[in-house]
Amino acid sequence: MRVAKVICLLEFVRDLPRTAANIAAFLVDAVGQNKPAREVEAALQRLSQGQFIRQTDEGWKLQTAQEKTWERKRAEYLEPRQRDRREVLRNFLRDIFSEPELKTYRYQNLRSFRLRVQLEDTPLLEEGELELHLAVADDLDAFSTRVEEVRQESRERAREQAVFWVFCLTPEIDRLIAEYYASQRMVQTYEEQRAQKQLSPVEAALLQEEKNRLDNLAQQLRTKLSEALSQGSGMFRGVQDPGGVHDAGTASKSFSEKLKRLLAAAVPRIYPQLSLATFQPSGTEVERILQAHDLRDVAHVLRALDAQAALVKQQEGHFVLDMSAPLVKEVLGYLETEHSYGNREKLLGKEVEQHFRRPPYGWDPEIVRLVLATLFRARKIEVLASCQRLTEAHDPMAVNLFAKPSYFRQAAFIPRRSLDVQVLKQTAQVLEHLTGQEVRAEETHIATVAKQFAQETLDQLMQLRLQVNQYRLPIARRLDDYAQLLRRMSDASGEDRVRLLDEHGQHLLHLHRELRRYRDQFTEAHLQTFQRARLAVEQIWPQLARRDEAAPLQAGVRKLEDLLQSERVLEQWDVLQEHTERLWQTYQRVFLDLFDRRAAAYREALEHIQNHADYQALAQRDCLQAERMVQALRERLGRDQERADVAQGVRPARTSLEQLESDLAAVRGFRDQVLERLRACLTPETPTTREVRVRLADLVPRRLQSSHDLEAFLDQLRRTVQRHLDQGCTVIVE
Repeated sequence: MRVAKVICLLEFVRDLPRTAANIAAFLVDAVGQNKPAREVEAALQRLSQGQFIRQTDEGWKLQTAQEKTWERKRAEYLEPRQRDRREVLRNFLRDIFSEPELKTYRYQNLRSFRLRVQLEDTPLLEEGELELHLAVADDLDAFSTRVEEVRQESRERAREQAVFWVFCLTPEIDRLIAEYYASQRMVQTYEEQRAQKQLSPVEAALLQEEKNRLDNLAQQLRTKLSEALSQGSGMFRGVQDPGGVHDAGTASKSFSEKLKRLLAAAVPRIYPQLSLATFQPSGTEVERILQAHDLRDVAHVLRALDAQAALVKQQEGHFVLDMSAPLVKEVLGYLETEHSYGNREKLLGKEVEQHFRRPPYGWDPEIVRLVLATLFRARKIEVLASCQRLTEAHDPMAVNLFAKPSYFRQAAFIPRRSLDVQVLKQTAQVLEHLTGQEVRAEETHIATVAKQFAQETLDQLMQLRLQVNQYRLPIARRLDDYAQLLRRMSDASGEDRVRLLDEHGQHLLHLHRELRRYRDQFTEAHLQTFQRARLAVEQIWPQLARRDEAAPLQAGVRKLEDLLQSERVLEQWDVLQEHTERLWQTYQRVFLDLFDRRAAAYREALEHIQNHADYQALAQRDCLQAERMVQALRERLGRDQERADVAQGVRPARTSLEQLESDLAAVRGFRDQVLERLRACLTPETPTTREVRVRLADLVPRRLQSSHDLEAFLDQLRRTVQRHLDQGCTVIVE
């Protein structure tokens, strides 16, 4: 009771925090008496549990009725589900490992590695080169068991590149998680009410206090989790605390320092090849290598960089690429292996970078780019970029490609094969299959025949392309691919032409077979059928789609639409013909029925009008005018040629089915309209009289002062009105 009274009195004192120590000081009765700190702490605990007092930024205070209600609602959230507890834990661990000192680890000032962190198989940070797995023990009793489980897991082959850290939760952490969750839910709930303007002033003040409490709890929980992590244990490939993480000298160190010792022990084993490329390029070496006059200049650039970068050596008075250099062997070996397997996507710059960033290398992408530039300058590889083959290091496009990472990552780096006898024989055989003539296995002869073949085939492609454009055939893309490859072959130098044949020979054979198949199979009959199919889909189906006849045709129309866009349309030609004919036959049946019915109806209406007395009377007086009266009906009889075109399947009619039905429905109205016009034409016109308005103000003098003035005015009015009447006008006096 005395503690509660002191709290009540201190609430009226400004700038004095109501802490347990200050409250205990006010309970000292005599000089020299010790403060009852322990008793005050116990009393505060009991009063808080009884919801008589609460902790605020200014210390303890007595609770109001509204505050008690707030605390009761908050207490409902103090037992979160296990899933909610884990979510809070994951969020705080994600924040802790997002700090710069934990997010990135720099190994011996050689290379920086980002951490890819996950908690019990749930990702916290997803991008990184070092994999860190966090394992949690729920309490101290389960810690040893959890360590042994992680030890076995770290020995698995799939996890041998991962580093593990096991730590234990404490009752205080569990309490703080529950408190934080409760405050978080209260803030979310009342923020929603604030947004809807349903918050009272008292609740607004309590909400602000709850936000302050949430911030304090977050700071406490973050501190406790950092302490728990620092008390944890590292594991790598079954070895606990490698690198002396928990030696006597490191017991007082922070978690970040202990983690760095663990990573320092693991990195050399995860990335054993990292030591081959520990130098740091300045960023200008690649451009200097590409622009160097010869390999002697390249050697000077690399030697000035680092001994590890000595990729060029002097041999018999000449500078050549050092094929025994570890960097050359690794990078060129990777390119040759993937190229031999046909994995072209693995030769892209981004894939090469990723391969050498991953274990066992861990190399900086700038070093990989430097090695590739050296191989390119030494003519050991060539570059394919934007459908162009680059072989010369001085090419501005090549320099630009190596300078811009986005271009570099999209380019492919392909090992160059020497033009030995085997290569010449293979390319000669490919060319023989393409041309049908004998080709000698000589570089000059192969290059000459290849250029002649490319130019002749391009002419054939141009002729076929005209047909493709005219009939909108779905093979334009394939023809363009072939034409692009042929242009490259025609424009290339002699050696490059042979290399193109060596590299793309089988693809060229496949495209050439397709060209011959297209040329042979797309006969005039095929083209006409294809045109009929396109007319059926684009002009006939829109007219039939909303009619009762459309239901059984829908699946066939979808198939037709797919075939008209497919490069394999020739393989299903019978299917295309079948669905095309079904559409045409349905259209012909509907159109001819409506056409004939319309013709009969308008023929009958025309005969009715021509037999009418008014028409005959007008025809005797003015034959041309009578014919103009029935011209609209005569036009709706239809043209015989249009009917014949549809009946023979030549083309769809210009008159739509909807127009035919509309004309049929309007035949009686057309007939009656013509008869009405005939009657109006024969009825004599009644002459119309002109109206004239006479204003008295224009005739009357300004003053009428005598009977003589009146007689003069009336006489003037009579003469004016009579004159208009004599002219046949109607007079309106105003």
